[in-house]
Amino acid sequence: MVIVDHNKNIQRIVDRILNDSNLYDKGKTEGKLRDVFFGDPENNDKMAVSQMPYLYVTTRTGLQTSRRDVGISLAENSRQVVVEYELTIVAKSNAKSVESQKQIYDIIKNLTALSETYPTFTNPADNLDPIFTRSVISAVPYDESTRGQLITSISVVLLATIGSTYTINFPGIGDVVFLSRPSNPDGITFDENWEGQDRVVTPSRFFGNFFGEYESTFALDTAFRAKYGVEENVTFKRGSDQRVFKIVYVEINPTASYDTFDRTILHLEIVQ
Repeated sequence: MVIVDHNKNIQRIVDRILNDSNLYDKGKTEGKLRDVFFGDPENNDKMAVSQMPYLYVTTRTGLQTSRRDVGISLAENSRQVVVEYELTIVAKSNAKSVESQKQIYDIIKNLTALSETYPTFTNPADNLDPIFTRSVISAVPYDESTRGQLITSISVVLLATIGSTYTINFPGIGDVVFLSRPSNPDGITFDENWEGQDRVVTPSRFFGNFFGEYESTFALDTAFRAKYGVEENVTFKRGSDQRVFKIVYVEINPTASYDTFDRTILHLEIVQ
């Protein structure tokens, strides 16, 4: 079951930004954010706040979308939803409009670095309690009504996935989160025997394979290569459900990069 807590999520984004010295220092440094707010400005008036540059965090018109194209009948089948949060930056210059644009570009640069360093938006106090399973800045639309003016506004759209992931825990490596549910065909092979005129079919052995796609890194790919041919137990987890498999490492297959990140398909053979 997926429960989206917008109040907690927006506040966490605010707290993460307030904790980042590259973005915020109460206006001590020119160009850094002077304030960060939860929700839209009063009466949706961006000029109502005097301490510019500032940033406010809110939801977009559509509060959330689903990856499912049909409904569900069981709550546990609801695994992930996608939410778009809008982080709007309002900057000001008393001299030239280009100066406010420069403020915004610096803030966007550091905001991007923050989201890539903490894509799950853990609590800045202890780096625990992630609120997202993954996130990415998906769009940065300009407010055309303010473009070229002394007070300039631009939005950063944070695309966040919320809900449980498909994960396998590997000895010596730890949890690896997969981009989607791994292909996991398994079953039993049978032997066919004859006793006189009678055909007898008996179970022979269990078989199975895993094919799972993950965000690859050089270190993770290297760790899997070092395990080729190794047999050991791994734990496949989805939410609170889990199952232990004895597997052997067969291969990794790096695939084409998609949307600026690399992916690898891991092949495991299940042995009993």
